[in-house]
Amino acid sequence: MNRGRSPLRPRADIADVAKLLDYRVSSPIRREQQGTRQMWLIVVYVVLMITGDVLAYLTGLIVERIWGSTASLPFFLFMYFLFLWIAWLIAVKLTEPKVKAP
Repeated sequence: MNRGRSPLRPRADIADVAKLLDYRVSSPIRREQQGTRQMWLIVVYVVLMITGDVLAYLTGLIVERIWGSTASLPFFLFMYFLFLWIAWLIAVKLTEPKVKAP
């Protein structure tokens, strides 16, 4: 099953695990700062998500009082997923690293 390859030559189609483990993303942010940034992103997202959930719930209640329960569920679900998406966009924007001008 060797198909003419030398057992001593590495295969070109397989990644070198040692190189993959040593691979570092060239980023101006140090590893500790990047971990802190990621944690801050999660915290900001959760706060914005909870705020959006409360707003979706309250607007769903208003829609239920005006148009009934048949309209409130689709409206609530639409608002819920919309707020999840908007919360993510805002959280990413708020926590992106500041680029210093040279």
